[in-house]
Amino acid sequence: MSLDSKKIAFAFLFFMVTIILFGYYRFEQEKGRINQSINETLLRSVEIAKVVVGDHYHDRVSGTPPSFQEEMQIIVDLSALAKAEKVEYIYTMILDENKTLHFTSSSATDEELRTGKNLSRFYDTYDADPNIFDAFHGKQNIFTEITDQWGHFRSVFVGCKTAKGLTYVIGADIRIDSIEELSRAAALKAFMGSIVIFFGALPFLLLYRHVARKNNIILEEQVQIATKDLKEARDNAVLAMHHAEEANRAKDTFLSSMSHELRTPLNAIIGFSQILGHRPELSDSVKSTIEKINISGKNLLTLVNTLLDFSKIEAGKMEVQRIDFSLEHLLNEVNVLVESMAQKKEIILALNIDKNLTLLADRQLIKQVIVNLITNAIKFSPPSSTITLEHHSDSHKDVFGIRDQGMGIAHDKIETLFDPFIQIREHQQGSIKGTGLGLSIVKKIIELHGGEIWIESTVGEGSCFYFSLPKTLTSVDR
Repeated sequence: MSLDSKKIAFAFLFFMVTIILFGYYRFEQEKGRINQSINETLLRSVEIAKVVVGDHYHDRVSGTPPSFQEEMQIIVDLSALAKAEKVEYIYTMILDENKTLHFTSSSATDEELRTGKNLSRFYDTYDADPNIFDAFHGKQNIFTEITDQWGHFRSVFVGCKTAKGLTYVIGADIRIDSIEELSRAAALKAFMGSIVIFFGALPFLLLYRHVARKNNIILEEQVQIATKDLKEARDNAVLAMHHAEEANRAKDTFLSSMSHELRTPLNAIIGFSQILGHRPELSDSVKSTIEKINISGKNLLTLVNTLLDFSKIEAGKMEVQRIDFSLEHLLNEVNVLVESMAQKKEIILALNIDKNLTLLADRQLIKQVIVNLITNAIKFSPPSSTITLEHHSDSHKDVFGIRDQGMGIAHDKIETLFDPFIQIREHQQGSIKGTGLGLSIVKKIIELHGGEIWIESTVGEGSCFYFSLPKTLTSVDR
């Protein structure tokens, strides 16, 4: 059996069980309605009988008994009422001082009335049922079932009082056979209703089966198409990954070659230009040209080194060699590298740090970070300003800040400042140029040490670049 056939069979079985349960529910609901209707009919018959008979009729026990004609009229009236209300019997009962039951029923015969026996044949039957006497003691609306020589009945007894205070009971009966007949009719009605619902819903079930099969076919086709597309996408992804790996290997090969092929001649050009610049026999115009060659060579070498550093970081090949070193000695070397650049703009470098301060970090990489941040500060600072190196620490980290008095950076630009190849050009002065990789490399170096870097800046007042270095090894270093 296919999966689709199993679903249809299960749906059919579920539907049949639902129909059966619904039919049973309708039957119980109809049965309850019938019982409620019968009880209401019995009570209504008693209430009408109370009006038909009247209190004066029941006063006969303590006064003059009713005549034959009066009692016959009451019987006729009760019989008509019983027929109208579709009940079997309606009757009244009174107990005299001798506890004799006086009974007037819609079923009394003319002979019984003529003999004046007061229908004593009912006494033994009803005397055995305690519900009669509960009604005589004032209990209202007693529903019960009675079986006697006339049959099996559902009965109601209602206790009443006359104006003179005499207690009497009015009762009404319906045959149980009639109730069972109504129940069977209700069961048949519920069953037929379920059959009608079933056959009425059968076309929809068949339609559902057809639609389910059609949808299943469409779904299988869609799954096959999706599986094919997924396989093609996976194959393309694998192929793209292979191409990316080949490109990465080619990049590494190129960078390794460029490291040797470009650095070697650039160092030669820079060295020879420095030597030529000290030749006394050369004219000033030639020396100026040689100086330009030297500067251009250094700029090109810096650019090559920056690209190589960025490539190493992106490839995850830059290693951190942590050692203890004196920051004072490091700053002296930094000062030598940036002093001439600062002097051209008459910028004061305040790099005074505690002489006893030592760091546990990669000395060369931290030197690169500080040089990069100070040269950036010099580039974007106005002449005759001051650049300050700040420091404070706690038990977990050292925090450094390089503060300038430049143009400042807008807050909406700060978030992208550390992205590769990003430059804040509206704050550049003159022909300041760069790759836009310096700050990105600085950020990567600090993160390799397990630290952080951030900026505080106010447009028109200046900026401060902060970075932190942990005092102990972090998970990054491990």
